[in-house]
Amino acid sequence: MTSKQTSSKTKKIKEFDMPINIPKNPSFNGNISEEKIFRLLSKLPDDCIVCHELEIEGRRPDFIIFSPRLGMLVLEVKAWNITTIIDGDQNNIHIKSRHEHLGEVTSTTHPIKQAKNYSYLLSDTLLKHPLSTEIVDIEDDRYKGRLLYPLAIAVVFTNITKQQLNNHSIQQSTARISDSYTLLKDEINSLLNNQDISEMALEQKLKRFFTPAWQFSLSDRQKAVVRSILSHEPIAAAETIAAAETIAAAETIAAAETIAAAEPIAAAEPIAAAEPIAAAEPIAAAEPIAAAETIAAAETIAAAEPIAATEPIAAAEPKISHAVDFILKQYFSLETEKNKKSEYMNSVTSEINLISKDTSPDVDNTNFIHQHSESINRLVSKISQGINENVAHDADELYSHSKAIKLKTEETIIRSTIHNIEKQQQALKSKLSRLASILEVEIA
Repeated sequence: MTSKQTSSKTKKIKEFDMPINIPKNPSFNGNISEEKIFRLLSKLPDDCIVCHELEIEGRRPDFIIFSPRLGMLVLEVKAWNITTIIDGDQNNIHIKSRHEHLGEVTSTTHPIKQAKNYSYLLSDTLLKHPLSTEIVDIEDDRYKGRLLYPLAIAVVFTNITKQQLNNHSIQQSTARISDSYTLLKDEINSLLNNQDISEMALEQKLKRFFTPAWQFSLSDRQKAVVRSILSHEPIAAAETIAAAETIAAAETIAAAETIAAAEPIAAAEPIAAAEPIAAAEPIAAAEPIAAAETIAAAETIAAAEPIAATEPIAAAEPKISHAVDFILKQYFSLETEKNKKSEYMNSVTSEINLISKDTSPDVDNTNFIHQHSESINRLVSKISQGINENVAHDADELYSHSKAIKLKTEETIIRSTIHNIEKQQQALKSKLSRLASILEVEIA
């Protein structure tokens, strides 16, 4: 087996598709810092949206990122050196100007305040849009009218390290630049130089900026609405593009599985009799084996190195890699939905328990009318006489029991939904295992 074949069996999948860029080909006009951050953001999953200098009510934030799993993030990029910063307060920072040799000092908006102002304008723009009703909460009274996903901010310093910032006197003043809002030179370079980092792992690095954060799940239609608002494309066009991308990814999976089924695994090299197959690496029964490789049941076969895949499978590796990425996105989307349902079910269960403390612990709707016929008859007969303490007690008891029954039913439905999600996730895991065995690589 060649060294090239050996390395292909242990390498991690790291072929990333670009996220959606708005505009498609951004221009940085020599701004090295923004270009550097764009290269980093290009490693995000391909269902993310990266906007560069998108106009929002006359202002242009450096970057706006949308992730269907995290929400929307506003990035303000600063190319300042640590010596650029002089002092300031929570509203403004004094920095050395480009004519610092003349002793000139410039006052500029504090970058955290600047990013927050952009996020307020962005929120306002999203909520004022004609399609906003499709991406706001309309069910939960506590959050009615609020965007379904969180908005967050971060300030990026491409030329300042964490140690430099922590040692600066500004961190001991009201102008302090909080760690929770900053992405600094050390981390940026580390992420750019890490060729093995997966797109999902990179996305998770941005999760710390989302405070508060909450679980949410968007339909394909809602994702198309977000894309339409940001890109100023008609919603039909955004939906068409999203649908085409989904179909393409699904076709890739189907094609990869077809290739895998059609191509028997053949030995690329003579199999050494002295190399026994490891017990942890059984040959999958679903994988066809070439007739020429018939092996006696008693014979032990080598597997210190896995059997080499045939060339057609190797040629299909990029397609299978794309299929793996697509399945991972589906899996994490289901995980988000499951967590959201679990959180809601916990609140329903807590409410049921709270009601049960004041009523009978046996919440059952099988014979509700019969069980409460006396209370109902009392209510009907005395309602004309006005509300008294006994009537109010009967009414309250009936309401509590009926509400508990409704919640119990809802709890059962949610449990069933979570069970179905877990079944879908298990099916996706099986597909991943199959694709991994075809590629014979380690999936990050």
